[in-house]
Amino acid sequence: MGQAKSDYSLKIHSKAVFACIYYRLRAALRSFGRKENLKDYKKVSRVYKEFLKGTEKNYDGILTLFALRKEYQNLGIGKNLLKQLNFYWKTKEVKRVYLFTDSTCNYGFYDHMGFKKIKEHLISISSEGKPMDLNVFFYEKILR
Repeated sequence: MGQAKSDYSLKIHSKAVFACIYYRLRAALRSFGRKENLKDYKKVSRVYKEFLKGTEKNYDGILTLFALRKEYQNLGIGKNLLKQLNFYWKTKEVKRVYLFTDSTCNYGFYDHMGFKKIKEHLISISSEGKPMDLNVFFYEKILR
């Protein structure tokens, strides 16, 4: 899912905010009893906020969610979807977009698609009760 500032409307924004709250609450409830999951979520959220400090006004688009099931990766589907999103952004006169991702995702895809890694931060989290290092990334793309 992507968004352009010029598309902002209270109705659409309210639906998106409600959806985010719903899924965050759902994730928190699933991890109830597993406090480390909630702590890890908070760690990642803090890193995202730190990445954006002082840059929020420089971006007029965001890629908030981009995912394909593994069996559909490397077939050109993601590339075509992102091309369509780029076209949409251009119609909305979006010039600069950003996204967050991490080392559990295929972040190399964004490098391949012309995004530039701006910031990176290593944090320790817990995965299935075991400690794990996670690289968190901040990417941007200037649209032409």
